[in-house]
Amino acid sequence: MKNKFSKIIGLFAFAAMVSSCDQGEDIAPIVDLNKPTMTITADAAVTVDEGAIIPVTFTLSAPVGEEFRVYIMLEQSSTANGLDSDVKEAYQNNAFQKTIKIPPFVTTFTTFIEIKEDVDAEALEHLIVTIGDTRTTAVIFEPKTIDVSINNVVANALVLDFHFDKTFGVNGYSNTLCNIVSDPNVTGTADKYDIDFIVYDENGVAVNNPGATGAQTGACTESLTFKLADYADGRYDIYEYLYGNASLDLAGLTFPLLGLAQFDIPITVDYSRSGSINGVYTQESANFFNSNTPVDTENYVMSVVIATDANGVRTFTIQNGAGIVSATGKQVKKSGHINRRK
Repeated sequence: MKNKFSKIIGLFAFAAMVSSCDQGEDIAPIVDLNKPTMTITADAAVTVDEGAIIPVTFTLSAPVGEEFRVYIMLEQSSTANGLDSDVKEAYQNNAFQKTIKIPPFVTTFTTFIEIKEDVDAEALEHLIVTIGDTRTTAVIFEPKTIDVSINNVVANALVLDFHFDKTFGVNGYSNTLCNIVSDPNVTGTADKYDIDFIVYDENGVAVNNPGATGAQTGACTESLTFKLADYADGRYDIYEYLYGNASLDLAGLTFPLLGLAQFDIPITVDYSRSGSINGVYTQESANFFNSNTPVDTENYVMSVVIATDANGVRTFTIQNGAGIVSATGKQVKKSGHINRRK
């Protein structure tokens, strides 16, 4: 009888223990004893240039048998936003994050926070992120907050994109300059509408480096890249050259453009120097080509002036034929604190 009573007491004790575990009262301490610890290594405060990468290393006291995730969260106090780094995954409450996947059976893993290089001219920005949050349960760790000061970086090149496309038509028929092709039955050979762009120095001599001749390809949008290393200080004048006109000067005499009135063809230029200036320049109206302009005509579009100040800082200035400045962008020297991915 006594033995039976002891068994009954034992069963009650086991049931009480199971009930306690079901309520989660002692699970965490028991499970945590078997979890490895994870140390997060990253500079707490660092200054870098746009385009840099910030290493973050996770060191485990023992491997985990399956992949687990760690989250890098963008803090609200950060002045850099989701466009300034790869901590840009949309998260709840308009927050941003980056998900890191730690592979199974490793004891060390390194990832990077990538700082983006953009076209905007910006003051010093702070990217403040916290590495790790309560969603990671496979290891024991302390989250780490880091503050990355981001210097604005200015590219050493000015990019110019030239646009001349235009829609035109008559009597319900329309076409565009980028699509029109002349009728070989009328001209003997088919050609398209094609404007090239030529760079001249102050002495009127055409510049022939690869960047200067890059806008002579036959494309509808032509592009030039002014690299500071390729140019001495001075004024450089850019002219448009009509390489082919698709016989537009005759188009108004035949179907389907019979009766087409003469129209102007302005040039617009998107200019951009990353980290410094970007905008749109429009050619002066007195210099527009029109639909009757003959092949081999050249007209002035714009000037780019390169200069160096007393501190050795070089600038690009965009101006028209009257010397009216549209934009000036300075070169900003890099801080030296930078680590770029190869």
